[in-house]
Amino acid sequence: MHTLDEIINRVQSYALSQNSQPAVLAVSTIESVEKYQLPWLPQSLRELIAISNPHLFIFFSYQAILGRAPDLEGAYNYHDLISSGRLSLRKFALQMLCSTESKHSGHSVKINRLDRYIIAFENKILSIWGGRRGAGVVGRIHDQIIKLSSTNIAIIQHSAILAKQNHDAEMSHKKIADTIKQQLVQIESNIAGSLNNATQDIKNNYVKLAEQQIKKTQEVRSFVHDSVKQQAEALNNTIDSFTEKLSISQEQIKQELDFNISTINKSLTDTEEKMLFISNGMINNGKTALYLNEQILKKIASNPQSTASAIIAPAEDIEVDAYYLAFEAKFRGPEDEITQKLEKYTPYVEDKLKTSQLPLLDIGMGRGEWIKLLNKKGLKAQGVDQSEEMIRHCREQNLSVVHADALDYLSNLKEQSIGAISSFHVVEHLPFEILFRLLKEAYRVLSPGGILILETPNPENVLVGSHTFYHDFSHKNPVTPTSLQFLAEYHGFKDCEILRLNPYPESAKVPGNDLLTERVNGHLCGPQDYALIAKRVGNMQ
Repeated sequence: MHTLDEIINRVQSYALSQNSQPAVLAVSTIESVEKYQLPWLPQSLRELIAISNPHLFIFFSYQAILGRAPDLEGAYNYHDLISSGRLSLRKFALQMLCSTESKHSGHSVKINRLDRYIIAFENKILSIWGGRRGAGVVGRIHDQIIKLSSTNIAIIQHSAILAKQNHDAEMSHKKIADTIKQQLVQIESNIAGSLNNATQDIKNNYVKLAEQQIKKTQEVRSFVHDSVKQQAEALNNTIDSFTEKLSISQEQIKQELDFNISTINKSLTDTEEKMLFISNGMINNGKTALYLNEQILKKIASNPQSTASAIIAPAEDIEVDAYYLAFEAKFRGPEDEITQKLEKYTPYVEDKLKTSQLPLLDIGMGRGEWIKLLNKKGLKAQGVDQSEEMIRHCREQNLSVVHADALDYLSNLKEQSIGAISSFHVVEHLPFEILFRLLKEAYRVLSPGGILILETPNPENVLVGSHTFYHDFSHKNPVTPTSLQFLAEYHGFKDCEILRLNPYPESAKVPGNDLLTERVNGHLCGPQDYALIAKRVGNMQ
């Protein structure tokens, strides 16, 4: 019986004596699937066969020899053959190496000289004997040689496992990325559809509004035409009456003519006033419509999936905002007059804002007179308000304003980030719970030495507390100076000062110098407003 060394020597001698190329075992060409660059691949036939796990062995055979992942059908078929022992790892690897596809893959799997001789000898036996019995013996001997001579099997197994895990993770990531890409395409399609629908709804509503305006214009024209016609008829009747009364004296005719002309002029003046009123109404409606369209387009841009009905619904809020802008012009006074009244507050905040370089925050800034005044003095100031009309009015003047809820805005500011806080005629609009939290947040965001200014109607004046306070439908209840000062001190403010402002003129007072008269005048004609001025001292406890 020959030893293993003798068998190897004979195989080498026989292989060297052969000049022809060994016959190859063919495997079917497999359709290419998606390729992926693995971080590790076996570099030789022996490294490949050292991967004992059938699943990993098949995977890396395809990757190392054919340069691609196995197709599912082929992988399942070969896994069954290898697991059942009907096909050895060596035999499978040789089939892959001899396949047509491997010749074009440019693989780098190396076969050492001894393995080549044994493979050539095995193929020679097959060609001579025409059977597999002798070749099978050589194949089994070759398997044993590979097992005995293989080294670093544990390292190869570990590298194969890590490379396969990396491949599976990469494929999973790619699949997730493809899914996300498909979803993004679908979302973009949905957004485009929603935007087109909303745009069409706006166009339809704008056409309806234009038709309504045209109809109103036609009605006005018809009204003017009828009025002029009636006046012309009345004038003709008057002339006819004058003609019939030629016998009346010239003075009487002149007096009657002057009277009728005066009547006609008055009627025409009334007609012109009516026309002017109607025209102004149409202009205001047009401005409101343009502003409404502007807000609708902004809402579409911020939320393309909104329906047209949801976008157009806030129109009533815009009209209310416009009402309060007109209300301020009527009852609070012109902006120049308000600016003069606010001038007295600048000494309280000017030094603090200059030294700290921190801004003043005006809560409920309204038309922005206070912010504009501070900006002219070179001081930083910004406002916050919920009214879109007030925001638009201020931004048209290039003022720094934010459209937000004041309490929410304060809550998101950093501690000690504001130099001063002011609020003119706002606290009387707030429920106590909101006012309580507002002063708490104001103390938190003010820097040490920061100033708080709160102006509100003065209920110490009986006419204010019982009458003029309720001109504004949004007023909740009057706030007394004593209660507002206590609330500020409760939250930690110091150096509180009450300024009583804007008394009635002397002409409104009851005449007299006695104590009773002075007391009546004090309660009825005293300061209509007051301001609380307080300071934050030191850091929060």
